[in-house]
Amino acid sequence: MNLGWATLETPDKDFSSVVIHEFGHALGLLHEHNHPEALIQWNKPAVYADLEGPPNKWPRAEIDANVFAKFDLSKVIITDFDKASVMIYTIPSNWTLDGKSFMPSWKLSAGDTETIKRLYS
Repeated sequence: MNLGWATLETPDKDFSSVVIHEFGHALGLLHEHNHPEALIQWNKPAVYADLEGPPNKWPRAEIDANVFAKFDLSKVIITDFDKASVMIYTIPSNWTLDGKSFMPSWKLSAGDTETIKRLYS
């Protein structure tokens, strides 16, 4: 789990969101923005510009894999796209062509809970 950025000054909701997100991965949850039904109209130049720079300094291949790639529905257990999921990345409005933005929840959404139930039933 990547919690190395957290400090005592990190707001509680931000810290909770990231901790629950990381535990979501441990339980088998996937990034919600990679859901095939997440019809996000990406402004790829803006995303590349932000994530290639500090603090991430990600190469394009890593951005493509972590942000833009869709998972194969035949290989995963999921529910419908959930824009309220703790598993969605923070997506500022300048990262989309239609100005939509997304913020992860600081707690498990109903969709997150349903997906976990499906994974472990």
